[in-house]
Amino acid sequence: MGLLSDLIQAFDGNPVVAGKRMRELLHRDGACFLCEALPVLHAPVDSAGFGYLLTLLAANDLAIPLLADPGEFSLAEATALARRLLLVDATFAAGLVKVIESAESDQRPPRLPPRAARLFEIVSHTVDQRHALTLLPLLHHPDEHVRSRVALLVGHATHSSGWASDQLGSTDARVRANVVESLWGVKTDDCRELFHFAARDTNNRVAGNALVGLYLCGAAESIRLLARMAHAEAPAFRGTAAWAMGKIQDARFTDMLNLMLSDPAPAVRRNAMRALAAIRRLGEPTERLRVVVRRRTADNPAKAFDVWVNDFSRNPVPDLPATAFTCRAGDDFVFEYDVTAQMRAGGQYLLQCPGTTHADLHVHVRSGAAAGSDVTSC
Repeated sequence: MGLLSDLIQAFDGNPVVAGKRMRELLHRDGACFLCEALPVLHAPVDSAGFGYLLTLLAANDLAIPLLADPGEFSLAEATALARRLLLVDATFAAGLVKVIESAESDQRPPRLPPRAARLFEIVSHTVDQRHALTLLPLLHHPDEHVRSRVALLVGHATHSSGWASDQLGSTDARVRANVVESLWGVKTDDCRELFHFAARDTNNRVAGNALVGLYLCGAAESIRLLARMAHAEAPAFRGTAAWAMGKIQDARFTDMLNLMLSDPAPAVRRNAMRALAAIRRLGEPTERLRVVVRRRTADNPAKAFDVWVNDFSRNPVPDLPATAFTCRAGDDFVFEYDVTAQMRAGGQYLLQCPGTTHADLHVHVRSGAAAGSDVTSC
Protein backbone atom coordinates (compact mmCIF):
# COMPACT_ATOMS: atom_id res chain seq x y z
CA MET A 1 0.00 0.00 0.00
CA GLY A 2 1.40 3.40 -1.02
CA LEU A 3 1.69 6.52 1.08
CA LEU A 4 -1.24 8.17 -0.70
CA SER A 5 -3.54 5.23 0.08
CA ASP A 6 -2.51 5.42 3.73
CA LEU A 7 -3.29 9.14 3.84
CA ILE A 8 -6.72 8.62 2.21
CA GLN A 9 -7.56 6.01 4.85
CA ALA A 10 -6.30 8.28 7.65
CA PHE A 11 -8.25 11.29 6.33
CA ASP A 12 -11.48 10.52 8.20
CA GLY A 13 -9.66 10.39 11.54
CA ASN A 14 -7.51 13.50 11.05
CA PRO A 15 -8.44 15.44 7.88
CA VAL A 16 -6.23 18.44 8.66
CA VAL A 17 -2.98 16.47 8.95
CA ALA A 18 -3.81 13.93 6.23
CA GLY A 19 -4.93 16.64 3.84
CA LYS A 20 -1.75 18.65 4.40
CA ARG A 21 0.46 15.63 3.74
CA MET A 22 -1.51 14.79 0.56
CA ARG A 23 -0.92 18.34 -0.72
CA GLU A 24 2.77 18.12 0.16
CA LEU A 25 3.10 14.82 -1.70
CA LEU A 26 1.47 16.32 -4.77
CA HIS A 27 3.66 19.42 -4.80
CA ARG A 28 6.86 17.51 -4.05
CA ASP A 29 6.46 14.85 -6.72
CA GLY A 30 3.45 15.18 -9.00
CA ALA A 31 4.38 12.13 -11.08
CA CYS A 32 4.61 9.93 -8.00
CA PHE A 33 1.33 11.32 -6.73
CA LEU A 34 -0.43 10.40 -9.99
CA CYS A 35 1.18 6.98 -10.03
CA GLU A 36 -0.20 6.24 -6.57
CA ALA A 37 -3.55 7.90 -7.35
CA LEU A 38 -4.41 5.75 -10.37
CA PRO A 39 -5.05 2.46 -8.50
CA VAL A 40 -7.23 4.38 -6.07
CA LEU A 41 -9.20 5.99 -8.91
CA HIS A 42 -9.77 2.60 -10.52
CA ALA A 43 -11.29 1.33 -7.26
CA PRO A 44 -13.24 4.37 -6.00
CA VAL A 45 -14.63 4.35 -2.48
CA ASP A 46 -17.18 6.53 -0.76
CA SER A 47 -15.01 8.31 1.75
CA ALA A 48 -13.95 11.84 2.64
CA GLY A 49 -10.36 10.98 1.80
CA PHE A 50 -11.26 9.88 -1.72
CA GLY A 51 -13.31 13.05 -2.16
CA TYR A 52 -10.33 15.14 -1.13
CA LEU A 53 -8.15 13.32 -3.65
CA LEU A 54 -10.63 14.29 -6.37
CA THR A 55 -10.59 17.88 -5.14
CA LEU A 56 -6.80 18.00 -5.42
CA LEU A 57 -6.86 16.53 -8.92
CA ALA A 58 -9.48 19.02 -10.12
CA ALA A 59 -7.86 22.04 -8.47
CA ASN A 60 -4.49 21.24 -10.02
CA ASP A 61 -5.77 20.56 -13.57
CA LEU A 62 -4.87 16.89 -13.38
CA ALA A 63 -8.33 15.32 -13.65
CA ILE A 64 -9.27 16.32 -17.19
CA PRO A 65 -6.13 14.87 -18.87
CA LEU A 66 -6.77 11.59 -17.05
CA LEU A 67 -10.39 11.46 -18.23
CA ALA A 68 -9.36 12.28 -21.80
CA ASP A 69 -6.99 9.31 -21.98
CA PRO A 70 -8.86 6.22 -23.27
CA GLY A 71 -5.86 4.09 -22.36
CA GLU A 72 -6.31 4.91 -18.69
CA PHE A 73 -10.10 4.76 -18.19
CA SER A 74 -12.93 3.33 -20.24
CA LEU A 75 -15.63 5.80 -21.23
CA ALA A 76 -17.96 4.35 -18.58
CA GLU A 77 -15.27 4.60 -15.89
CA ALA A 78 -14.36 8.15 -16.91
CA THR A 79 -18.03 9.21 -16.88
CA ALA A 80 -18.57 7.75 -13.40
CA LEU A 81 -15.43 9.50 -12.18
CA ALA A 82 -16.56 12.79 -13.73
CA ARG A 83 -19.83 12.55 -11.80
CA ARG A 84 -17.85 12.16 -8.58
CA LEU A 85 -15.65 15.11 -9.53
CA LEU A 86 -18.71 17.26 -10.14
CA LEU A 87 -19.91 16.51 -6.62
CA VAL A 88 -16.72 17.88 -5.05
CA ASP A 89 -16.18 20.70 -7.56
CA ALA A 90 -19.28 22.39 -9.00
CA THR A 91 -17.15 24.17 -11.62
CA PHE A 92 -15.72 20.96 -13.05
CA ALA A 93 -18.25 20.78 -15.92
CA ALA A 94 -17.37 24.33 -16.95
CA GLY A 95 -13.70 23.31 -17.04
CA LEU A 96 -14.52 20.43 -19.35
CA VAL A 97 -16.48 22.78 -21.62
CA LYS A 98 -13.54 25.19 -21.83
CA VAL A 99 -11.20 22.40 -22.94
CA ILE A 100 -13.73 21.26 -25.57
CA GLU A 101 -14.18 24.83 -26.80
CA SER A 102 -10.45 25.35 -27.22
CA ALA A 103 -9.85 22.11 -29.11
CA GLU A 104 -8.90 22.82 -32.72
CA SER A 105 -9.41 20.57 -35.70
CA ASP A 106 -8.47 20.87 -39.35
CA GLN A 107 -11.22 18.47 -40.47
CA ARG A 108 -13.89 19.56 -42.95
CA PRO A 109 -16.66 19.72 -41.97
CA PRO A 110 -15.43 20.70 -38.52
CA ARG A 111 -15.30 17.81 -36.07
CA LEU A 112 -13.98 17.57 -32.56
CA PRO A 113 -10.59 15.85 -32.34
CA PRO A 114 -10.75 12.42 -30.61
CA ARG A 115 -9.83 13.48 -27.08
CA ALA A 116 -12.16 16.48 -27.12
CA ALA A 117 -14.92 14.29 -28.55
CA ARG A 118 -14.38 11.88 -25.67
CA LEU A 119 -14.61 14.72 -23.15
CA PHE A 120 -17.82 15.90 -24.81
CA GLU A 121 -19.31 12.43 -24.42
CA ILE A 122 -18.30 12.46 -20.77
CA VAL A 123 -19.74 15.88 -20.01
CA SER A 124 -22.94 15.19 -21.95
CA HIS A 125 -23.58 12.12 -19.77
CA THR A 126 -22.56 13.89 -16.58
CA VAL A 127 -24.39 17.20 -16.39
CA ASP A 128 -27.80 17.36 -14.78
CA GLN A 129 -30.39 20.12 -14.46
CA ARG A 130 -28.18 22.08 -12.05
CA HIS A 131 -25.22 22.23 -14.43
CA ALA A 132 -26.78 22.03 -17.91
CA LEU A 133 -26.41 25.75 -18.57
CA THR A 134 -22.64 25.35 -18.44
CA LEU A 135 -23.00 23.71 -21.87
CA LEU A 136 -24.42 26.85 -23.49
CA PRO A 137 -21.05 28.06 -24.89
CA LEU A 138 -20.99 24.91 -27.04
CA LEU A 139 -24.30 25.82 -28.69
CA HIS A 140 -22.30 27.74 -31.30
CA HIS A 141 -19.53 25.19 -31.75
CA PRO A 142 -18.54 24.55 -35.39
CA ASP A 143 -19.21 20.80 -34.97
CA GLU A 144 -22.89 20.33 -35.86
CA HIS A 145 -23.14 17.17 -33.74
CA VAL A 146 -22.03 19.16 -30.70
CA ARG A 147 -24.52 21.96 -31.38
CA SER A 148 -27.50 19.65 -31.81
CA ARG A 149 -26.60 17.50 -28.79
CA VAL A 150 -26.23 20.56 -26.56
CA ALA A 151 -29.60 21.86 -27.70
CA LEU A 152 -31.20 18.57 -26.67
CA LEU A 153 -29.41 18.40 -23.32
CA VAL A 154 -30.16 21.98 -22.29
CA GLY A 155 -33.76 21.69 -23.45
CA HIS A 156 -34.27 18.48 -21.46
CA ALA A 157 -32.76 20.08 -18.37
CA THR A 158 -34.58 23.41 -18.46
CA HIS A 159 -37.88 22.63 -20.21
CA SER A 160 -37.95 26.35 -20.94
CA SER A 161 -40.29 27.21 -23.79
CA GLY A 162 -38.84 30.73 -23.88
CA TRP A 163 -35.30 29.48 -24.39
CA ALA A 164 -36.51 26.90 -26.90
CA SER A 165 -38.41 29.55 -28.84
CA ASP A 166 -35.22 31.58 -29.20
CA GLN A 167 -33.37 28.53 -30.56
CA LEU A 168 -36.00 27.99 -33.25
CA GLY A 169 -34.38 30.92 -35.00
CA SER A 170 -31.21 28.86 -35.51
CA THR A 171 -30.17 28.19 -39.09
CA ASP A 172 -29.14 24.67 -38.03
CA ALA A 173 -32.12 22.34 -38.54
CA ARG A 174 -30.59 19.73 -36.21
CA VAL A 175 -30.54 22.27 -33.39
CA ARG A 176 -34.16 23.24 -34.06
CA ALA A 177 -35.24 19.60 -34.19
CA ASN A 178 -33.48 18.69 -30.94
CA VAL A 179 -34.84 21.75 -29.15
CA VAL A 180 -38.37 20.70 -30.11
CA GLU A 181 -37.71 17.09 -29.05
CA SER A 182 -36.39 18.24 -25.69
CA LEU A 183 -39.87 19.55 -24.83
CA TRP A 184 -41.72 16.29 -25.52
CA GLY A 185 -44.06 15.58 -22.63
CA VAL A 186 -44.29 19.22 -21.50
CA LYS A 187 -47.96 20.19 -21.66
CA THR A 188 -48.01 23.92 -21.00
CA ASP A 189 -49.86 26.33 -23.27
CA ASP A 190 -46.55 27.94 -24.24
CA CYS A 191 -45.11 24.62 -25.38
CA ARG A 192 -48.24 23.77 -27.31
CA GLU A 193 -47.96 27.10 -29.13
CA LEU A 194 -44.26 26.41 -29.82
CA PHE A 195 -45.11 22.99 -31.27
CA HIS A 196 -47.69 24.59 -33.56
CA PHE A 197 -45.09 27.06 -34.78
CA ALA A 198 -42.42 24.40 -35.31
CA ALA A 199 -44.88 22.14 -37.16
CA ARG A 200 -44.71 24.67 -40.01
CA ASP A 201 -40.90 24.43 -40.24
CA THR A 202 -39.45 23.81 -43.69
CA ASN A 203 -37.35 20.95 -42.33
CA ASN A 204 -39.12 17.59 -42.11
CA ARG A 205 -37.41 16.48 -38.90
CA VAL A 206 -38.29 19.71 -37.07
CA ALA A 207 -41.91 19.53 -38.22
CA GLY A 208 -42.17 15.82 -37.35
CA ASN A 209 -40.78 16.33 -33.85
CA ALA A 210 -43.27 19.17 -33.37
CA LEU A 211 -46.21 16.93 -34.30
CA VAL A 212 -45.02 14.24 -31.89
CA GLY A 213 -44.82 16.96 -29.23
CA LEU A 214 -48.36 18.12 -30.06
CA TYR A 215 -49.63 14.55 -29.80
CA LEU A 216 -47.95 14.09 -26.42
CA CYS A 217 -49.64 17.33 -25.33
CA GLY A 218 -52.95 15.62 -26.07
CA ALA A 219 -53.77 17.99 -28.95
CA ALA A 220 -56.38 16.42 -31.25
CA GLU A 221 -55.18 18.51 -34.20
CA SER A 222 -51.93 16.52 -34.20
CA ILE A 223 -53.90 13.63 -35.74
CA ARG A 224 -55.10 15.72 -38.67
CA LEU A 225 -51.69 17.31 -39.20
CA LEU A 226 -49.91 13.95 -39.21
CA ALA A 227 -52.39 12.61 -41.77
CA ARG A 228 -51.71 15.67 -43.92
CA MET A 229 -47.94 15.21 -43.64
CA ALA A 230 -48.35 11.58 -44.75
CA HIS A 231 -49.67 12.92 -48.07
CA ALA A 232 -47.01 15.59 -48.52
CA GLU A 233 -45.40 15.97 -51.92
CA ALA A 234 -41.85 15.69 -50.55
CA PRO A 235 -40.80 12.10 -49.72
CA ALA A 236 -38.79 13.32 -46.72
CA PHE A 237 -41.97 14.64 -45.09
CA ARG A 238 -43.93 11.47 -45.86
CA GLY A 239 -41.12 9.39 -44.35
CA THR A 240 -41.08 11.57 -41.24
CA ALA A 241 -44.85 11.21 -40.91
CA ALA A 242 -44.47 7.42 -40.92
CA TRP A 243 -41.68 7.65 -38.35
CA ALA A 244 -43.84 9.89 -36.11
CA MET A 245 -46.77 7.47 -36.33
CA GLY A 246 -44.51 4.70 -35.15
CA LYS A 247 -43.16 6.89 -32.38
CA ILE A 248 -46.60 7.60 -30.93
CA GLN A 249 -47.87 4.04 -31.67
CA ASP A 250 -51.44 5.08 -32.46
CA ALA A 251 -53.35 2.25 -34.16
CA ARG A 252 -55.66 4.64 -36.02
CA PHE A 253 -52.81 5.19 -38.49
CA THR A 254 -52.55 1.49 -39.39
CA ASP A 255 -54.57 1.77 -42.61
CA MET A 256 -52.59 4.80 -43.73
CA LEU A 257 -49.29 3.12 -42.96
CA ASN A 258 -50.30 0.05 -44.93
CA LEU A 259 -50.87 2.27 -47.95
CA MET A 260 -47.46 3.85 -47.39
CA LEU A 261 -45.86 0.43 -47.83
CA SER A 262 -46.40 1.01 -51.56
CA ASP A 263 -44.86 4.49 -51.55
CA PRO A 264 -42.33 5.03 -54.39
CA ALA A 265 -39.72 6.29 -51.89
CA PRO A 266 -37.75 3.49 -50.16
CA ALA A 267 -37.30 5.51 -46.94
CA VAL A 268 -41.06 6.00 -46.66
CA ARG A 269 -41.71 2.27 -47.10
CA ARG A 270 -39.02 1.44 -44.55
CA ASN A 271 -40.40 3.86 -41.95
CA ALA A 272 -43.96 2.64 -42.53
CA MET A 273 -42.89 -0.96 -41.96
CA ARG A 274 -41.10 -0.02 -38.74
CA ALA A 275 -44.10 2.00 -37.55
CA LEU A 276 -46.49 -0.90 -38.15
CA ALA A 277 -44.16 -3.18 -36.18
CA ALA A 278 -44.07 -0.67 -33.30
CA ILE A 279 -47.87 -0.47 -33.23
CA ARG A 280 -48.12 -4.27 -33.17
CA ARG A 281 -45.66 -4.42 -30.29
CA LEU A 282 -47.93 -2.14 -28.27
CA GLY A 283 -50.43 -4.98 -28.16
CA GLU A 284 -54.06 -5.09 -27.16
CA PRO A 285 -55.32 -3.43 -23.95
CA THR A 286 -55.57 -5.71 -20.94
CA GLU A 287 -58.33 -3.76 -19.15
CA ARG A 288 -61.77 -2.64 -20.30
CA LEU A 289 -63.24 0.83 -20.21
CA ARG A 290 -66.97 1.56 -20.34
CA VAL A 291 -67.69 4.22 -22.95
CA VAL A 292 -71.13 5.79 -23.43
CA VAL A 293 -71.71 8.32 -26.22
CA ARG A 294 -74.86 10.41 -26.63
CA ARG A 295 -75.59 13.13 -29.18
CA ARG A 296 -76.43 16.43 -27.51
CA THR A 297 -79.34 17.49 -29.81
CA ALA A 298 -81.13 16.02 -32.78
CA ASP A 299 -80.12 18.93 -35.01
CA ASN A 300 -76.60 20.03 -34.17
CA PRO A 301 -74.36 21.22 -37.03
CA ALA A 302 -71.30 21.06 -34.77
CA LYS A 303 -71.94 17.34 -34.25
CA ALA A 304 -71.47 17.57 -30.48
CA PHE A 305 -71.61 14.48 -28.27
CA ASP A 306 -71.38 13.77 -24.57
CA VAL A 307 -68.98 10.94 -23.79
CA TRP A 308 -68.83 9.21 -20.42
CA VAL A 309 -65.73 7.10 -19.68
CA ASN A 310 -65.63 4.76 -16.67
CA ASP A 311 -63.39 1.91 -15.65
CA PHE A 312 -64.68 -1.64 -15.15
CA SER A 313 -65.71 -0.76 -11.58
CA ARG A 314 -67.75 2.17 -12.93
CA ASN A 315 -65.35 4.76 -11.53
CA PRO A 316 -65.02 7.88 -13.73
CA VAL A 317 -61.79 8.14 -15.76
CA PRO A 318 -60.81 11.84 -15.69
CA ASP A 319 -58.14 13.92 -17.42
CA LEU A 320 -57.92 11.93 -20.64
CA PRO A 321 -56.20 13.80 -23.49
CA ALA A 322 -58.06 14.34 -26.75
CA THR A 323 -55.64 11.95 -28.45
CA ALA A 324 -56.98 9.11 -26.28
CA PHE A 325 -60.20 9.26 -28.32
CA THR A 326 -60.44 7.67 -31.77
CA CYS A 327 -63.51 8.31 -33.91
CA ARG A 328 -64.84 6.45 -36.93
CA ALA A 329 -67.73 7.56 -39.13
CA GLY A 330 -68.76 4.29 -40.71
CA ASP A 331 -65.56 2.73 -42.08
CA ASP A 332 -63.61 6.00 -42.16
CA PHE A 333 -61.50 7.49 -39.39
CA VAL A 334 -62.37 11.03 -38.35
CA PHE A 335 -59.18 13.07 -38.29
CA GLU A 336 -60.78 16.44 -37.48
CA TYR A 337 -62.35 16.43 -34.06
CA ASP A 338 -61.83 17.84 -30.58
CA VAL A 339 -62.44 16.62 -27.05
CA THR A 340 -62.73 18.74 -23.92
CA ALA A 341 -63.34 17.62 -20.35
CA GLN A 342 -66.59 18.78 -18.77
CA MET A 343 -66.46 20.50 -15.40
CA ARG A 344 -69.53 19.04 -13.77
CA ALA A 345 -68.43 15.42 -13.57
CA GLY A 346 -65.15 13.55 -13.77
CA GLY A 347 -65.02 11.17 -16.69
CA GLN A 348 -67.44 13.24 -18.81
CA TYR A 349 -66.20 14.78 -22.05
CA LEU A 350 -67.54 16.89 -24.89
CA LEU A 351 -66.69 15.44 -28.31
CA GLN A 352 -67.11 17.61 -31.40
CA CYS A 353 -66.84 16.20 -34.94
CA PRO A 354 -67.92 19.08 -37.19
CA GLY A 355 -67.17 17.27 -40.46
CA THR A 356 -68.99 14.02 -39.65
CA THR A 357 -71.96 13.17 -41.88
CA HIS A 358 -72.26 9.39 -41.47
CA ALA A 359 -75.22 7.97 -39.57
CA ASP A 360 -73.11 6.04 -37.05
CA LEU A 361 -70.21 7.35 -35.01
CA HIS A 362 -67.89 4.79 -33.44
CA VAL A 363 -65.86 6.14 -30.49
CA HIS A 364 -62.90 4.20 -29.14
CA VAL A 365 -61.06 5.34 -26.01
CA ARG A 366 -57.66 4.08 -24.96
CA SER A 367 -55.86 5.03 -21.76
CA GLY A 368 -52.61 3.15 -21.19
CA ALA A 369 -53.47 -0.56 -20.97
CA ALA A 370 -57.24 0.06 -20.85
CA ALA A 371 -59.65 0.63 -23.72
CA GLY A 372 -63.34 0.63 -24.59
CA SER A 373 -65.73 1.55 -27.41
CA ASP A 374 -69.27 2.69 -28.10
CA VAL A 375 -71.41 3.35 -31.19
CA THR A 376 -74.04 6.07 -31.28
CA SER A 377 -76.54 7.14 -33.88
CA CYS A 378 -75.84 10.54 -35.36
